[in-house]
Amino acid sequence: HDILNEMKRGADEAHRNNYVLIPDRREAIHWSLSHSKPGDTVVFCGKAGEITLERANETIPWDEETIVREVLREIRNPTP
Repeated sequence: HDILNEMKRGADEAHRNNYVLIPDRREAIHWSLSHSKPGDTVVFCGKAGEITLERANETIPWDEETIVREVLREIRNPTP
């Protein structure tokens, strides 16, 4: 969460308050895509070529492109 805290600090120092902090990357991707509107551009940066997420004492396999595609499918075809 150190990175999120630094981002928050920078936004606060710039007097920006129109942000949402979501620690879980998959949840953040879902939030971003589900809140975008036609014509919006959503950019995901920071994990491009990395194949893992580091969390506390664990390493989780990660493929951001695959996750984005899965989330888009979930949003387009919600299960009842």
